[in-house]
Amino acid sequence: QAAANHFFKPGAINIATLLPLRSIPFKQICVLGLNDGDFPRPANTDQMDLMVINPRQGDRNRRDEDRYLFLETLLASRHSCYFSFIGRSQIDNSERFPSLLLIELLKHCDRHYCYEFGASISTSLVTEHSLQAFDSRYFNNQQTSFYSYNNHALKQAQALMSDKLATAAFIGDENLADNDTQQDNSERQWFLPHLLRAVKDPSYHLLTRLGIRIDLSAIEQESVENFSASALDNYQVLALIFAQLQSSSATVNHKALRLSLCQQGLLAQSSNGQIEYEAQLSLALAIQYQCQIHHLAAMDSRAGFELSLNTDEKSYLIHGEIAGLNSSNNQRIAWFGRKLHGGHIIKAWLEHLICQLSLGQLNSYLITETACYKIAAIEASTARTLLLDVMTFIDDSGNALSWFFPKSCWEYCSIKQQGNEDKAITEMNKRLLGGRQFGGEWQQSSNDFAYRGCEDLDMDKIMTVADSIFLPVLDYWQELQA
Repeated sequence: QAAANHFFKPGAINIATLLPLRSIPFKQICVLGLNDGDFPRPANTDQMDLMVINPRQGDRNRRDEDRYLFLETLLASRHSCYFSFIGRSQIDNSERFPSLLLIELLKHCDRHYCYEFGASISTSLVTEHSLQAFDSRYFNNQQTSFYSYNNHALKQAQALMSDKLATAAFIGDENLADNDTQQDNSERQWFLPHLLRAVKDPSYHLLTRLGIRIDLSAIEQESVENFSASALDNYQVLALIFAQLQSSSATVNHKALRLSLCQQGLLAQSSNGQIEYEAQLSLALAIQYQCQIHHLAAMDSRAGFELSLNTDEKSYLIHGEIAGLNSSNNQRIAWFGRKLHGGHIIKAWLEHLICQLSLGQLNSYLITETACYKIAAIEASTARTLLLDVMTFIDDSGNALSWFFPKSCWEYCSIKQQGNEDKAITEMNKRLLGGRQFGGEWQQSSNDFAYRGCEDLDMDKIMTVADSIFLPVLDYWQELQA
């Protein structure tokens, strides 16, 4: 924004909104974005505006103001006017209409002006350009009204006009060709957080392998202000409170702890932050009680690891850090929180197998506010075989659709083990498809993008993959009784 004492430079190009230049004469005026519905601006429908609820004579009318602004723009032009609008849909190339004011202007020209041979004048006033800069018409010498000097667009146009190569299937039942053939025979390195992401969200792993990057934060961003903390913030607050309860023998100074969490941006400074803190403190105390009745000591140790897995065809190197350890008791808290689901299970299972091979045999525990679950220790040879099966699944899911949805698949397997397969299928469908109050796992961002075009769920594949992943977990799964 220029300062108030800055004047418009004669002979230069000035860029601004319509309002500050509404009555200043220029040789040529160009107005962009005159799309239907955008200009004139729609009437104010804000129900918090008293002028909308109780209109009175003399109130401002935004549409009338824009119509007069358009007239002033026409009168301020000394040589010519240039108006543009989007005339084709970017999705299906269907026709889109300009602003109503442009339509009225063209009809006025046709009504009062014409060529000597009787042709409509509006047809010569409107020029339809291509939506893409690499359209071949811009680089065809036979088209005198279209021209472009963009070298990059020229190369794209030449590629489109040349002989096209046969296209390959994008994602289908057959595995995609692995371009990095050198990696097949070499050691594949995995950082533990990336490995966990690949097994918890196979769709994201597949899209990443294909070079498709999705900004999930932009997709999931809400258009309204959040007055409550996110699930991630709540879990971080819970983890910090639980760590204080486990490590401190004296009474915890909750006022100082809450102030520290507010300073870190995890809690709001208002009464909402106090409510969130009390809710997470209550959950942390319930989890601590579960630890006490099941004789689980403080598990705040960490250990780094580097694990090598070799087969006849492939080899893997996995490295990272395991937290929640108590090496003296051969115990580990793999997860704690309010509600347990399949994503937590598969993460704990993968870390549990790695622990058996790199840190020795130990038991892993998953704790909620009302229950405690145990994954029993496994012999090293068995753990190696099970871990290689998971690594093979990750490789396959990087080449084709895996049909693995952790939350829904765990719901199916856990209920099926109780002997009620019909109920298991029903609950899995609820998890996959969702309902009126919540979205299903099928509609999650990465799944929605990867499975786009698949009209129906392949339930047979989903159940087969669920059995192959979670049935080995259930062999070592146990719910502890108080």
